[in-house]
Amino acid sequence: MKNIKYFLVAFIAIGSSVFYSCENDDADDLSLDFQAPSNLDLTFNISQDNSGLVIISPSGTNVGSFEVFYGDGTGESVILPLGDNAQRNYPEGSFTVRVVAKSLGGQTAEIVKDLSVSYRTPENLQVTVTESTTSNFGVIVTATADFASSFEVTFGEDPTLTPITFTEDESASYEYSAIGEYTITVTALSGGAATTQTTETITIDNPPEPILLPLDFEDDRRQYDIGTNNGSFSIVPNPVPGTNNNSSTVGQFDRNQTGGNNFALVAIVIDEAPSFDANTTFTLKVYSPRAGLPVWLKIERVGNNSLFQEVTNVTTTVANAWETLTFTNFSGNTTEDLRNVVIFFDPLGATSAAETIYIDELIQTN
Repeated sequence: MKNIKYFLVAFIAIGSSVFYSCENDDADDLSLDFQAPSNLDLTFNISQDNSGLVIISPSGTNVGSFEVFYGDGTGESVILPLGDNAQRNYPEGSFTVRVVAKSLGGQTAEIVKDLSVSYRTPENLQVTVTESTTSNFGVIVTATADFASSFEVTFGEDPTLTPITFTEDESASYEYSAIGEYTITVTALSGGAATTQTTETITIDNPPEPILLPLDFEDDRRQYDIGTNNGSFSIVPNPVPGTNNNSSTVGQFDRNQTGGNNFALVAIVIDEAPSFDANTTFTLKVYSPRAGLPVWLKIERVGNNSLFQEVTNVTTTVANAWETLTFTNFSGNTTEDLRNVVIFFDPLGATSAAETIYIDELIQTN
């Protein structure tokens, strides 16, 4: 019995020693969690695409989490677990980034590091200037460039105007007030101080309007191809606006004093040939100084007056007043490509004195 008793006492003593040893090991392990963070470091990965994106990566020993203060004037921060990073878009400039590391036991340490963000100069600036589809005075500007956040454009007409800002997916439009030569300046913006600039010189003109039927003289953009014989032709204000003709401007033919068979005429080239059939009809407003003035209408091939359609039996019926003459029953030897409109004024008769005749609004009514 004594031997058994001593054995039990020895076993209990040994067991107690083992448990005590384990408890000491656990206490030592727990004490590691309460050590303050150390070996703190902070790295920045700065994007080179002018987006301002910065990846902030904190690291350290005995750290449970980090709180990153961006230092960009917003007062904002973010809490990260160990091993994570923060992303932030910065403007160009210098910033102080502060990181507070916290252990699992609540102890803290911090690191502060300066961050410098600069944007690279835009490259490969390409500018396209196109004419407006709705105006002779309008232009549309688009641009592309590497490392550009946006663009500014000035159009070279009014230096007091604020530049128009647009992006690569947008365009800038402008309407000039007058014809002339202008310098368009486009600046590619990096988002910071760096810029790239280029210029384009353009000419704004007012191309002539096509000469089409109905033929009148209201549009001063038209540049007429006019010929005359035994007289002169000009475009003038309507001398007698009102009844039968309210146009602002008309054609004036000053017929010379001539003998018989003088073939006094004015010829105007139009840009689109009329079509002819058995029912073709034209009207022309005429202001004549005398009644009974023969007025012929001939429409011929440009450069070949032997190819034509004509009416030669119309005369004025009133003097010193506007009236509308009608030309029908055309005759001739072709109906193709007739664009030279010839109006004769008493081509066979002699005149004892010069006279002035006004015309307006040659219209094909059928």
